Order: sequence, then C-alpha cells, then structure tokens
Amino acid sequence: MSRIFYGWWVVLACAGVSFCVGGLVTSGFTAFFDPIQAELGWSYTQISFAASLRGFEMGLFAPLVGFLVYRFGSRVLMLCGTLAIGAGLILLSLTQSLLAFYGSFLIVALGAGGCTSLVTMSVVANWFHRNIGIALGIMASGFGLGGLVVPLIIFLIDSYGWRFSLVLLGLGMWGIGIPLSLVVRNS
Repeated sequence: MSRIFYGWWVVLACAGVSFCVGGLVTSGFTAFFDPIQAELGWSYTQISFAASLRGFEMGLFAPLVGFLVYRFGSRVLMLCGTLAIGAGLILLSLTQSLLAFYGSFLIVALGAGGCTSLVTMSVVANWFHRNIGIALGIMASGFGLGGLVVPLIIFLIDSYGWRFSLVLLGLGMWGIGIPLSLVVRNS
C-alpha cells in the first residue's frame, strides 16, 4: 500500500485553517452586526469600520508577511495567526467601548494576516512541482467554503448571545487551527 504524499496533508491543513479564517473572520463577522448594534448602540458604519481595518491591515502588511514567510516559514506564521485570531475573538467578547472593539478586531486582523493566502499558497507551492494547480485549488477552496459557518454562528448567537458566541468561536479557532498549523511543514 502506498503512502499518501505529505504535501496533500499540508494542503488539507491549509484549507482547514483557511476555512476557519474565511468563516469566522470574513464571512461570519457580519452575523454580529445586529446584536452588537442592539446592545451597544453603535452605528453599522462604526461596526463595519472594523472590517475595513482588517482589509487595510492585510493590504498594508502584505509585503511584511511575505518577508516573514521567507524568514520564519508558514508554519510559524499560521500558528501565531491562529493564536491571535482566537485571542482577538475572545477579547471582542469583552468589548465595552468602540476603541476596545477596534483594538480587539485589529488583533483578529493581524492574526488573519498570518493565515492569509500568501502564507498558505507559499507553503503549498513549496511541496508541489506536479499537480500544483489542483493542490492550490483545493487549498483555496477552504476560504470560500468558510461561508458555510455563518448559519452555525447565527445559531450560536441566537442560542447563547453574541459575547459567549465569540468566546466559543475563539476557542474553536484554537482547537481547530493550532493542530492544523502543526501539520504544516515548510518543505
């Protein structure tokens, strides 16, 4: 019986981390708009500014992330990113002020930068010479499939409230993202 090439495990791990980031940080964050607005009275503009910070941060720091991938490798960045996302989501649950909200979301955004496609694609590209298109396609599909998490997030918010849901999602990010990050080998 032939063994499965380890690069495919790296692809699946990167797809799993991308799934979590896409679902929790990108697609799922919008589910929190209404409950945050209802409890804290902030406008949708003020709340959505946090998502704008995420995009701004990812665009601004992409060259730095590229350097860090070269210097430390994807595994370290994904692990640190996963830890930061989980911590940021838990900190978001404690938010009482708009400034703390932006600060917590900036931690989430910095973590997401460590798990961005630049990081995952570079490690997958290191593992493949043949079938690289298939490998990158499978890996990239994780981010898009993250949208499937939104109904779960809405269920959690309806059942437990937005604050406890953020704690659960932060712990979930650690529970899923840390082991998957440890599967990643740089080459």
